Amino acid sequence: MAEPDEAAAALTPLRRFLTTDELEELARARAGLDPDHLDLDDRLEIEAVLHDWDDLQAIANLLMYPELIAPDDRIAQVRRALVDEHSYVQLAGTVAIIEIERAEFAEDARYDLVQRLLAVIATDEGVLADRASYSLVALMHPTDGPEVVERIDHPSATVRRNLVQGLLGLIGPSGIKSLVEEPGFVEPEAQAAIRDRLRVDGVDLNRAADDLRLPLILVYLPGFAEWEA
Repeated sequence: MAEPDEAAAALTPLRRFLTTDELEELARARAGLDPDHLDLDDRLEIEAVLHDWDDLQAIANLLMYPELIAPDDRIAQVRRALVDEHSYVQLAGTVAIIEIERAEFAEDARYDLVQRLLAVIATDEGVLADRASYSLVALMHPTDGPEVVERIDHPSATVRRNLVQGLLGLIGPSGIKSLVEEPGFVEPEAQAAIRDRLRVDGVDLNRAADDLRLPLILVYLPGFAEWEA
């Protein structure tokens, strides 16, 4: 039987990448892989991980570095991740979104992912929602405004800030003001709650957008072992 050090040495670079549960080590393992020059065995192993969808660690690691996933399969795997029953796979899906070039998202995929991120935000109050709000900003379109503004009444200050900042960049203070004051966009009770949240958070929609702009918040990303602990 191989000793532990011998077993570790026998791991291929890809297996080392797929099995690590520590993010700094994962980054080092990723540095040893060239997505443009993966051999056939590596490509088949990645395909098998995604097909079987039962090795949560390997799935999450691939989602965090989606350039290792075949280009024509990346978006489908992100969509799948965001509705997975395991919250860490969902979390990894939010990471994938900000690692993929915006141009790769066709409109139907963009819209679907926005809906899935909004659903995550609606059902979580912690790191997952915070990360989802950051990723959502990368995909938002002005037409998403009414649904996004409804999530501003969220317990997480990070979620609220990211969504407000995303909306400011798309529709400005006047656009947000219309959504939270005029009829037809959001239910009246929800509008009142959102206006209260904005007031408490110090967001004065009568001011210019430049006066309200703040950096987005990207919260700490835990590793899989830490998430499970």
